[in-house]
Amino acid sequence: MPALACGRAPALILIDDVAGLGPAGWAAVRDCRAWARVAIIAAGEIDAAMLIEAAGQFGRVLAIETTRAAMPAWSRYLVERMRVGFIDGDNRGFIAGTIH
Repeated sequence: MPALACGRAPALILIDDVAGLGPAGWAAVRDCRAWARVAIIAAGEIDAAMLIEAAGQFGRVLAIETTRAAMPAWSRYLVERMRVGFIDGDNRGFIAGTIH
């Protein structure tokens, strides 16, 4: 995998985990975790406007669209390393991890 950009411009990586594989199903997930400042984990699709807003506010965003069943695996993998937001269904979410 080529080096991930680390500039100041807002950026986004989207993992489309609709199969619910969790982090173990993605070869590049460790690089993505190291690169991102925040993550958004959603059971389903994430609204594009929300992703643009998050990238503008936090810079490098890792967005994961997955199944409700796979959300805990993603959370355990990411929450100790970065700020994590969760969205369950209707793009109304809650923030966990290191967000204050």
